[in-house]
Amino acid sequence: MNEFTEVAADLLLVGGGHAHVQVLESLCEHPLPEVTVCVISDHPHALYSGMVPGLVAGDYEVGQLSIDVAALAARARARVILEPAVHVDPARKLVRLRSGRVCRYRVASLDVGSTIRAAGIPGVAEFALPTRPIGRFVERVERELAAATETRRRLRVVVVGLGIAGIELAFTLDARLRALGALAQIQLVGRSEELVGRSEGNARRSPGYLTRLHDLARTRGIEWIDDFELSAVETGAVRSGSRRLEADLVVLATGAAPHAWLRDSPLPTCARGFVRVSETLQVVGVPSLFAVGDCAAMEAAPWVPKAGVYAVRMGPVVTRNLRALLAGTPLERYTPQRDFLAILNLGERRALATKWGVSVSGRLVWRLKDAIDRRFMRRFQSEGLPSVVAAGRSRSSPEES
Repeated sequence: MNEFTEVAADLLLVGGGHAHVQVLESLCEHPLPEVTVCVISDHPHALYSGMVPGLVAGDYEVGQLSIDVAALAARARARVILEPAVHVDPARKLVRLRSGRVCRYRVASLDVGSTIRAAGIPGVAEFALPTRPIGRFVERVERELAAATETRRRLRVVVVGLGIAGIELAFTLDARLRALGALAQIQLVGRSEELVGRSEGNARRSPGYLTRLHDLARTRGIEWIDDFELSAVETGAVRSGSRRLEADLVVLATGAAPHAWLRDSPLPTCARGFVRVSETLQVVGVPSLFAVGDCAAMEAAPWVPKAGVYAVRMGPVVTRNLRALLAGTPLERYTPQRDFLAILNLGERRALATKWGVSVSGRLVWRLKDAIDRRFMRRFQSEGLPSVVAAGRSRSSPEES
């Protein structure tokens, strides 16, 4: 084997998403001495999506939601290759990297996230700020806000997308711009079925929940437009057919789309192009390959949204199943929870929590979310990581409510 062109590993983790950092955490606590592990990531750090709205609101610095995947992998005694994957060949058990290097594996898992839907709409690449990939969004949003507020005139912001991400960003952008002393007009646009039509928990699809969100937006002066189908982004405007809204900043929160290289690989995919997985999180028909997080689509639960909470909860299951497959023991099933404690960051250190049809908002809710998020992050930042040679203790998954 030429180490410059080919790498081999018993366990290959492609991507440093919310589930894979939990696999690495487990390897720190309970190493597999006879198993060679390799991690492929296009960036040494991963960002926890649950805290991104708080970053936008000005509550956090980037370092507070950043997980050093390379350092975590080093503690787990895993080899790290900082390069994007561009192809998966499950029949030959290999992953090809952008440089042409090949990584062969015995067992592998994909946790590579997603890109933005509507990326192909005219003008998006030139004039919009997409929320995916998250790392790129975080890099740009601070620059965009600083540049936009320098003009000292009324700032027109259009957030495209009526899913949870778009709603949170409309509120947190409003809060941040107010804190910066900027005059801002926030418009939240999209189609009502983006929220109502998705199975994001029966409670959150209730009319009362939507009414509460509309009332909160009205109180904050955020204009909610639910009949807007994005057709183009232009200099200083967005369009829905012949309808035109002026905009100084356009933020795209239009939902997830699969990476093109995954669609082009010989993998089973759903109608939207995401990798199909079974209840054990194995790729359908490919027992040696797993897929988790936004890049995966569960055959038994097609309603599962592309949300960080599901990626987090897949982590313990894929961790145990990777170990089980390597050891030749039975695998377990992942059962996604239909209704969980959903907390939306509203900015101004306020949040809206919903579960079982009951909603409550305020500063105490924000403090609860902050505590949950910080507890999760402490697991992966240096002071929370055990030594690889230390005896580990079991950890429960975050956001258990």
